[in-house]
Amino acid sequence: MSSTPFLSIVVPSLHGQTDRLRLLLARQTFQNWELIVKQGIRPAAKARNLGAAEAGGEVIVFMDDDAGIKHDDLLSRLAAALERVDKKSAVGIRHRISPQATPFQKAQARAAITESGDSSTREIAEAGWNTVGTLCLAIR
Repeated sequence: MSSTPFLSIVVPSLHGQTDRLRLLLARQTFQNWELIVKQGIRPAAKARNLGAAEAGGEVIVFMDDDAGIKHDDLLSRLAAALERVDKKSAVGIRHRISPQATPFQKAQARAAITESGDSSTREIAEAGWNTVGTLCLAIR
């Protein structure tokens, strides 16, 4: 992968409400990306697959349309984490459970996080990342 990989950001969006996400992406320090929004397609996994098929990037980043990006260097950090792991890897943000979440929401969020003991996961964890769901997931 090049030092500044081209990212394809794939966003499934049932109703096409992506204005907030677009603003957050525009503030990113890393700007070598394309945005592919798949609107009105169910289930979301199908929309992600269709978006991935159109992607022209070295890295595919799956984001939900309601993802909140709190750090302007998120994409840069995802690309840097992928540089440190195996050729075929996935990295993502950690899930953060809101203190106001209901017990059911907390249980669902915890269930969404999966970790395995393979070498890629260990390297990703050492780089400060966890394997995660699709809130924000980058795959090379």
